[in-house]
Amino acid sequence: MSAEFDYDTAPERYRLGMGTARQHSPASLYQRVATMLVETAVTTVLDVGCAEGVLRTALPSSGPCLVGLNASLTLLRAHPPPAGRAHAQRLPFRDGVFDAVTALNVLYHLDTPLSAVREARRVLRRHGVLIAATIARSDSPELGAYWKRAPTSFDAEDAGQLIGEVFDAVTVHTWDAPLITLPSPAAIRDYLLGRQAPWKPPTPPRANSLSRSQSPSAACSSSPPTLNSPFRRANPYRHSRRSATRYEKREIGECRKGGSVMVTGEGGLSGTLRR
Repeated sequence: MSAEFDYDTAPERYRLGMGTARQHSPASLYQRVATMLVETAVTTVLDVGCAEGVLRTALPSSGPCLVGLNASLTLLRAHPPPAGRAHAQRLPFRDGVFDAVTALNVLYHLDTPLSAVREARRVLRRHGVLIAATIARSDSPELGAYWKRAPTSFDAEDAGQLIGEVFDAVTVHTWDAPLITLPSPAAIRDYLLGRQAPWKPPTPPRANSLSRSQSPSAACSSSPPTLNSPFRRANPYRHSRRSATRYEKREIGECRKGGSVMVTGEGGLSGTLRR
C-alpha cells in the first residue's frame, strides 16, 4: 500500500512538517545525506522527489552538482535549477549518467517502489551511489495511542530486503533515537499534520449553545485546525510526565551495483548503493 498525498493542491502540510522538524529537531536527514555525498566525492547527483530543494540547500556551494526531479509542479517551482518534472519510475535520462541518486522519503509513495529502484540503478554510472530513505512503522511510538502511521509499500522494516532484489549486497543500519522534541500541544498538532495525520476543521458552535457570558463574536472566532477525535479529546502528554519526544526508528544500509547498496533516512531507512 502506497502513501498517497497530493502535494500540488495541498503543499501546506509538507511545508508545515518540514518547518516543525527544523524548529524542534537538532538532527537533519538532509544534512546527513549531504555529508555522505561530499565524503563519497560524487560530482553529479539526481535527487528524485526533490520537493523544494532541501537537499540542495544542505549541500555546499562547491558541489556536487544536483539535478532535482519531482512529480509536483507546485513544489518544483521553489527548487533552484537545474530541476524538472518527471516520475521516479520513468526517469528521463539515458543509462549511466549520474554518480549518485537520492530518494529520501519518496519510495513509499509508490505502489511498486522496485520499479523506481531499478530506474535509479539504470541511470547510475559504474560505482555510482544510491541513497534511499524511509520511515519505520514503529516511528513516533509516543503518539501511538492517538495516531499510527499506516504501513506502506516501502517501510524501513522491509526496505533492505526490497533493495536487495535489485542490488547484490545490502547493509542495514538502524537509527533509533530521540530526534525531535515537541514542547507544546500546538507543536504536537503541527507535527501530526505535517505527517499527514487525518484532521477536520473545527465545527462552529450552534447559535443556541452560547453561554450567558459568551458573545457571538468570541464563540465564532477562528481557531487552529484540530486533529481526529482521539487527539482532540486528550493531549497525549497532558497527563504524563514524559517529555513530548518522538523516537525515530531508522535504518541505514550500503549496497553497490554489482557490489553493495546503502540505505539512510528521516525517521526510518536510507540506502546507498554502488553500481
